[in-house]
Order: sequence, then C-alpha cells, then structure tokens
Amino acid sequence: MLDPAACAAHCRETAAPAGSDLYYATLHLTTPRREAVLALHALAEEIRRIPRTVADPGVARLKLAWWSDEIGRLFHGGDPQHPACVVLQAAQAARRLQPGALKEWLAVADEEISRKAPADIGALLTDCRRHEGGLWRLTAALCGHTDEGTPHAVELLGTALGLHRVLRDLRLDADIGLLRLPLSELRRFGLGDDPLHAAHEPFAELAALLAGHVREAVLNGVAALPPHDRPAQLPALIMTELCVRTLHEEQMDGFHLRERRIGLTPLRKLWIAFKVRRRERRHARRKNH
Repeated sequence: MLDPAACAAHCRETAAPAGSDLYYATLHLTTPRREAVLALHALAEEIRRIPRTVADPGVARLKLAWWSDEIGRLFHGGDPQHPACVVLQAAQAARRLQPGALKEWLAVADEEISRKAPADIGALLTDCRRHEGGLWRLTAALCGHTDEGTPHAVELLGTALGLHRVLRDLRLDADIGLLRLPLSELRRFGLGDDPLHAAHEPFAELAALLAGHVREAVLNGVAALPPHDRPAQLPALIMTELCVRTLHEEQMDGFHLRERRIGLTPLRKLWIAFKVRRRERRHARRKNH
C-alpha cells in the first residue's frame, strides 16, 4: 500500500511546488482540504502531461487507457495505484466529484495527441472549459459551496486560467508540435501554421485578442459567483487575480511570449494572495452587518 504522507507530498510537488500560483492560492486551506485539492490538480496535471512528454501516439494512448482504469478504481471502490487517487480516496473526495468531468480530461488529451488544433476561438474556449474549467468546477465542490450556481461561476474562472495557459505555454507546446491557437485567427492575422516564427506585430494582436477573452471570462465568473460562497472559493479568486496581474505584465512587455516568460515574484504573489483574502473578509463582514 502506498504511504499516504508520501502520496500527499507527491501531489504537492506535482500540482503546487513552492512559488507556483496554486501554492499561494491554497495556503489558507486546512490541511485535509488542501491535500484533496492538490491531489485533484495533480491528477489533472498528470493527464495533461501525457501528450507533452510521450512522443509515440500509441504509447500515449496506452497511458490514457491506464488512467481511464485508474479513474474507474477511484469511483468504484477499487484499489488506486497513483498517489493522487490514493489521497482522493482517503479524503472520501470521490463522492463530491464527477467521473464524467475527469473523462473529459482524457478526451482533451487524446485530441492533443492527435495534434488537433482548435478551429476557432469558440473551439479553443470549449477545450479550456472541458479541462481547466472542469478542473476548477470540481475544485469548487471540494472547497464547498451552498449555491448551485457556484460551480458554473468557478468553471468560467477556470476557463480563463486555461486560456491564459495557452498563451504562456505557446513555445513549450509548439516545440513539440502542439498548436493550440485557433486556426481561424492564425489565418486572420496572417500567422500561417508557424506562429513561433511569424512577425511580432500580428502575433501581439492575436495575443491581445485572446487576453481580452481571458479578462471577459474572469469578469463574468466573478460577477456570477454568489456572494455567500466567495469565502470558500478563495483558491479560484486568488488564482484568477494572479492570472490577471501576470497578463497585465505580459501586455506591458508587448506580448513577447515567444521569446520570454514573464512571471510575478514569489513575494508579490504572496502579497496578492493576502490582499484577496483580506478583501473577501471585508466583503463577508459587510454582508453580515
């Protein structure tokens, strides 16, 4: 049997290593809840890595098949073999999760193995909703909520995070032949099928367009989040605040995302996370008076 403490440590290192956005977004959670959330995110990250680390499509799909079996073991009382599923089973988290959402991660990964680029922005947003949106919808369930509208609101925030990740990981994905930018917009801005080596100005215009969609999804998600569930959904609120701040820095840098990766310092991330928690406490106090 896998050691629970070692499994939890593996999930922390996979999903939220020290200095990462998720590390600061989950610092305030109780240990049991934080371990469950990080196990869920570690599971999602393990699946996401398959198309990016396994060159042979056949081998990659064998790995996806193994994960399909592992998810079945998690939800049907089997004996999980991966640390993330061990932690989730120990936390009895499966009853708050939806197996269909996890299966969607496998479907998205399978499409990425095929190197299938999204046809347009709508298709890209759908992919982001299926993976990162679904991930944060399940995170909302683990964090707890009382309003049935909360999962949808947090799903919108997760979709924004996923779209921003498409921009940030552009070079990493393109280097392995994975193009996640929408084909219609590549044609519209004259970037062809090799946006890494196209002129900077049209690429920056496309990045600015996608950045607008990120901000729109954040605004819609925050507006839709029921006030009484906001304290429980601090991880999503902190993550999206860090996302928007990073996006601002990237835009100020001229969206030179193909040449360099812009990031916030750990101290600034800690300060932003603290300010979001303080803001939400003030909102909660005003609501209760």
